[in-house]
Amino acid sequence: MTGRGTENVVGLFVSGPGSTGVTQERRQSRILEVPLNSIHPDPKQPRKYFDPEKITELAQSIAKYGVIQPIGVRKHQEIPLQYIIGFGERRWRAAAEAGLETIPCIVILSNADQRAIALIENLHRSNLKAFETAMAIKEIMVGEGLSMEAAGNKLGFSKTRVHQLLNILNLPEDMLNSFCKADLNENHARALLMLKKVPNTQQVLFQEILLEGLTGKQALAWAENYLKELPTKSPASDIGSSIKKLSKLQKNWSKLPVQEREECVKELMDLRAQIDILIANS
Repeated sequence: MTGRGTENVVGLFVSGPGSTGVTQERRQSRILEVPLNSIHPDPKQPRKYFDPEKITELAQSIAKYGVIQPIGVRKHQEIPLQYIIGFGERRWRAAAEAGLETIPCIVILSNADQRAIALIENLHRSNLKAFETAMAIKEIMVGEGLSMEAAGNKLGFSKTRVHQLLNILNLPEDMLNSFCKADLNENHARALLMLKKVPNTQQVLFQEILLEGLTGKQALAWAENYLKELPTKSPASDIGSSIKKLSKLQKNWSKLPVQEREECVKELMDLRAQIDILIANS
């Protein structure tokens, strides 16, 4: 991420298209005191889990000092005088717990990129979990039809970094469901993904992480040690799987289009020639 504060990022959105910022006077004019019961969480909020203890700590601070930084909201499209949270849900929850009736809000223009601004704020504060970041990036890519590179440019990530984060979503569904609640990090995900070809062992490591409280680095070491102990493959170890593929091809041969069968024949003839050479030189 670039070194840009949340307030500056918000300024790019509330000042409208083509503007480079917003003056203090214009920013203040957009800040409203909105009743808490008129504000609703965004179901597409990047953060999926809010630590109750941290919410309580923030509520105590708010009860003493008030809400120092406004939250961002947009007008509800269907219900008049109601708003959807664009960013700052944690502050909204804490304000409610502190007993406040209203909260200062920046009303973001309707053409603002709600998903990106919520994600940018959380990323800037480094309090978004890797899984939540991956889910948010995927939703932005799907929702806006962006490539990994375009999404990365929008959020301040390299294409490689976006790929690394999205790779987390290749974990089995049961692991993803537990990812946030178990407070797992990106190293945990990498360790588990190293074992994707051995799902039973992957589950063993996952249980070790949950029950023994392995750190991300410990999980990586666990996976690396396991893979080191696996027997080394011989050059011909994939022959069995190749035979299975040929058997499957044989069963479906009559269903293949003529042109595809002709291409397969050429490849098989080349393969047979290579096999004959190997056998002749043995």
